Amino acid sequence: MAKAQDHPHHNHRERMRKRIRENGLNTLLDHELLEYLLYFTHARGDTNPIAHELLRHFGSLDGVFNATYEDLLKVDGVGPRTAELLELMLPLWRRYSMLQMGPRPKLNNCQRSVEYAKSLFIGADREYLYLLCLDVQCNLIQPVQLAKGTIDEATVYSRSVLEAVLRHRAKSVVLVHNHLSPNYLPSRADILLTQKVITALSSIEVDLLDHLIISQNGYYSFLQDGRMEAKREYGQVAYAADREL
Repeated sequence: MAKAQDHPHHNHRERMRKRIRENGLNTLLDHELLEYLLYFTHARGDTNPIAHELLRHFGSLDGVFNATYEDLLKVDGVGPRTAELLELMLPLWRRYSMLQMGPRPKLNNCQRSVEYAKSLFIGADREYLYLLCLDVQCNLIQPVQLAKGTIDEATVYSRSVLEAVLRHRAKSVVLVHNHLSPNYLPSRADILLTQKVITALSSIEVDLLDHLIISQNGYYSFLQDGRMEAKREYGQVAYAADREL
């Protein structure tokens, strides 16, 4: 009979922890990362089979992290504590990414707005439309969710846009939404929505600085593509950093 210390999994957890301490998480394969995370919900035993089953069931690591609590519980070996832990991964990543930019990030150019929008949509499982309300210095006051699900001009009411701007006393705004497909180019509905919001905001002399579409393959900026045609007496609408002040 083989001795306990000769078993291939003897001290496996400690070897895994040592490897992470010395080399970081980036050295782990996807199944190894899941195996390690499961240590926190499985005090003992081999978590490698559960990690492989999770990847087989959901297709990829991001599929696992995007899975709902109910769907996670359908996988053999996954109980409530494990489902809760895995379901927390993306919200925690989203919160961390947004905190890195500070409580009131300055969105005074396109790249800053794109960076914030990408953080906003981490783990999104449907389309969301947000209005980023900015103060006079283009610091973020509040992101306001205007719609979720299928988004077009018919789902967004001008009154909701105006109420959000007036409630937060925004001096300018950026419209952002995500595409679940890799395609980030605007649809006709996206273009009509942009025109609708510009028209609504013109009644209270607040500028729509940009409309950004975020997808897993990149982003689209209406301003950068020359589709922002609204003007005020003081000149072309643009981010503060792009204006000739």
